[in-house]
Amino acid sequence: MMGVETSSWQRRLPAASAAALGWGSPFYSLAVKGRFTRMDESNLFLRVLAAYSDAVRVKDVDAFTALYDQDIHVFDMWGTWSLRGLAAWRDMAAGWFSSLGDECVVVTSDDESSAVAGALAIGHAVLTYTEIAPDGTKLRSLSNRVTMALRKTGGSWKIIHEHTSAPIDHQSQQAILHRSDD
Repeated sequence: MMGVETSSWQRRLPAASAAALGWGSPFYSLAVKGRFTRMDESNLFLRVLAAYSDAVRVKDVDAFTALYDQDIHVFDMWGTWSLRGLAAWRDMAAGWFSSLGDECVVVTSDDESSAVAGALAIGHAVLTYTEIAPDGTKLRSLSNRVTMALRKTGGSWKIIHEHTSAPIDHQSQQAILHRSDD
């Protein structure tokens, strides 16, 4: 169980988020690059990615920040060198979600890998963020790399560190936000 208290936003969460946070069925699926991966309690990182994706898609700041520890430290690639503490991360999420207006962002993942050792877990993946218009039109997308470190405290797993990155083109000095087929 992710250790999040039941609240009004829980009732608005899609089934995958509820399950990822330990509410309801112990089995659920995550859309990963057009395929569905069956998950159980042993796949913590995929559970976190599913809850992250669902919270972003419905622009739920509470669901999003519920995944993170109070002392979260984020090396984000957008605008700020780093963010410390849940209040700063909540402010970032609120600004991001409100900037979307009627549009939403669908987050998918690829190349997921993780390991758990006692009360610590680490995982990394490539996340693709696709902005969708209210009529379903795909407006734009970008990909970045993410690494998350989680800690289990009192039976609850929380993200304690997140690092996002993208490779930089040496010629243009611009971030490469679209992945070429390796």
